[in-house]
Order: sequence, then structure tokens, then C-alpha cells
Amino acid sequence: SFSYECEGRSAGSIPGEKSTQDRKSFPTIKIHQYQGVAVIVVSCVTKDNPYEPHPHNLVGKDCKRGVCTLKVKDTNVISFPHLGIQCAKKKDVMDNLKQRKEINVDPFKVDYTY
Repeated sequence: SFSYECEGRSAGSIPGEKSTQDRKSFPTIKIHQYQGVAVIVVSCVTKDNPYEPHPHNLVGKDCKRGVCTLKVKDTNVISFPHLGIQCAKKKDVMDNLKQRKEINVDPFKVDYTY
């Protein structure tokens, strides 16, 4: 889990929680008690409970339509070194949320009440 403040329309790489100027790290997840093929879907959500889909887009390798999807096999630690956030303009908010609904990205099952 990581949090990142968006600055303007910037889409620079998201640093890891323990990243420093001397020792860079990146957002990383760990899969516990599972071997085999897994599909990891990463998207922006609101930072406060109740969590909901957020209109900002993830950009970078393996990202399309604002969401990052990665297929892995027999790997339990996955890092995202080239992941950025592209801030949604006000006029794009509804379209971005509709797009998440179309591709069925609703990690907290909130059914997109907008």
C-alpha cells in the first residue's frame, strides 16, 4: 500500500515508501501463500475509508486506460519501477470513472456510485 500526491499533470515515477535520495525504491507488493499464475491489477483509489475508485490515471509500463495490469508466474515479490500518476482534469473525471466501470476495475465493490 502506498500513497502519492499528484502535482499538476505530472506523471513522474512513484517512489517507494522507504525511498531516499541515496537509495531509491519503488512501490512493491508481496503475494503470500500462492504459487502459479497471477494477474495483478493496480488502480488509483481514494485515500480515506470508504475507499472508492479515483479518476486519476496510472501511467507507465503495463498500464492501459489508467490501470496497470501485470501477469506473473511463480513470483511472490513484484516491484513497479516505472509507475506514475497522471492527474485527471475536472472535465475528464466522469469519463475516467466510466472507463474503470467498463473494464470492471472496482476493487472495493462500490459499484461506481457517482
